Amino acid sequence: MDKLCSYVSGLLRDYGYAVVPGVGGFVANECPPRVDHFTGKVAVPVVEVTFNKDMTVNDGLLMQKYMTEAHLSYAAAKKVVERDAARLMQRLDAGEQIVIDGVGTLSKDLRGERRFTAAPPAASLAVWGLGEVAMPLLADLKKQAAAEEKAAHRQETIAMRKKTLWNYVQYAAACIAAIIVYLSFSEPIDNYGLNRYDNYASIVPANVIMAATEQPAAVEVIAETPAPATPTVLPEQSQIKEVPAPAPAEVRSVEGRYCIIVASLAKGTDASSTIEMFVKQGFTKTFAIEGAGRTRISVAAFDTMDEAVDALREIAATASCKDAWILKR
Repeated sequence: MDKLCSYVSGLLRDYGYAVVPGVGGFVANECPPRVDHFTGKVAVPVVEVTFNKDMTVNDGLLMQKYMTEAHLSYAAAKKVVERDAARLMQRLDAGEQIVIDGVGTLSKDLRGERRFTAAPPAASLAVWGLGEVAMPLLADLKKQAAAEEKAAHRQETIAMRKKTLWNYVQYAAACIAAIIVYLSFSEPIDNYGLNRYDNYASIVPANVIMAATEQPAAVEVIAETPAPATPTVLPEQSQIKEVPAPAPAEVRSVEGRYCIIVASLAKGTDASSTIEMFVKQGFTKTFAIEGAGRTRISVAAFDTMDEAVDALREIAATASCKDAWILKR
């Protein structure tokens, strides 16, 4: 019996099948590699043994095994095979389980049918000694690549945002520094209390105004302040001295709406000395105008803008009046 079981294992290994006359046939089926979709591992090819109860015809392979291993003749080997097969069937009929090492277990059920339980699959001899191979699935590799690409894109986006924010900070710092420098070295702008959209003359030099007003009709109203009822300070006639000076344009009266402004003083400052200085230079109609928190010194006043522009060209030629401008009141 023990020899019979060992010979069956040898035939399965050598030929892939073994037939026990009167009992049945064992067939070794080689299974291809299997892929575990959960672990991503590929198993090596294995051999699974099945049993066919209808393969009972003696094919001679088992007898040849006896003849070779036990050195028996054909007739003697045939008798030994038939004897061992009969004993195996007797033990099965008695309810025993016949265990064939490396093959499986043979038994009979309640109906007397022969049943075979295969042993765990054994590795194929073609890959003997090799184990399972780790081989991640393509879908998993795609997911991993997508995740890595997403992480890299996120890092790149964060870096770009940091760089852009730093550029904004540098630009803002440069603008603030430029404003500070400009305010530190620039002169105060006169007539700051007025609406800057209505008073361009307060920040534009007189020569620019004259160049832009070659055609009197193109001159627009620059600024407008309420006209005071009477000038705040007027020099007495006895204090006015005639001093040779460039002949200014004709001055009609201090009641004109368009005034040539040559100086601007803080509110509350005594304008008498300033008025006297311009009177000595020949501007006999010099007077002061109060408004918007400033005291402005006017050397002439005209009823029309054209007359004021013509006079501004001549008055601005004087060194002390080069920054003169026009105020509409």
